Amino acid sequence: MRAGDLAVLLSNSGQSAEMVRLLATLRRFELTVVALTSNPDSDLARDADLRLLYRVPREACPLRLAPTASTTAALALGDALAMVLLETPGFHPRTNFARLHPAGNLGTALLVKVQDIMRTGEPPAGAAPATDHPGCDPLHDEGQGRLRRPDRRTHGPPRGHPHRWRLPPAYSRHA
Repeated sequence: MRAGDLAVLLSNSGQSAEMVRLLATLRRFELTVVALTSNPDSDLARDADLRLLYRVPREACPLRLAPTASTTAALALGDALAMVLLETPGFHPRTNFARLHPAGNLGTALLVKVQDIMRTGEPPAGAAPATDHPGCDPLHDEGQGRLRRPDRRTHGPPRGHPHRWRLPPAYSRHA
C-alpha cells in the first residue's frame, strides 16, 4: 500500500469495530477510502472519502439477522464499480490483470501460451496407435498428403480413420 491507493471497505452496518480500526490504519497510509454500506449515518460512511450506498428492505434470513440480501447487494455494487473502473484511462485490463494476478485464473488465461501447456512427444499413457505403421500421421488421408477434418466429437483424428488412437479395453465402455 502506498499513498494515493484506493481502499474499498464493505460493511452492511458500517459500525463494526474491525472497520473502525481498519479505517484508522488506512488513514495513516494516506489511502483514499471508499465505503460500500447500507447505513449512511455509520462511522464508516461518515469517515470515508467516498460513499456507495445500497438499500435492502429486508434480509432473506427469517430472523432478519444473517446478512443475505445485503451481501448480494454489496456484491452487485462492487461488480458495477469494477466494470466502471475498467474504463479508466490508462488502465489496460489485459496487462493489469496479468501483472496483478499472475497465478490466478485471470492471469493464467492472459499469460499462458499454447506452447506452455501443449503435450508433445509420446502419446498419452495407455494409448496405442490403431495401426502397426510407425510414423503415420493420423490426420493425413492414407499417406496422400490431404488433411482430413478432425472428429468434432472427440477433437481427434477423423472417425473411422485407420490411425485413430484407441484406449486399452479396461477404459472402453465396450470392454
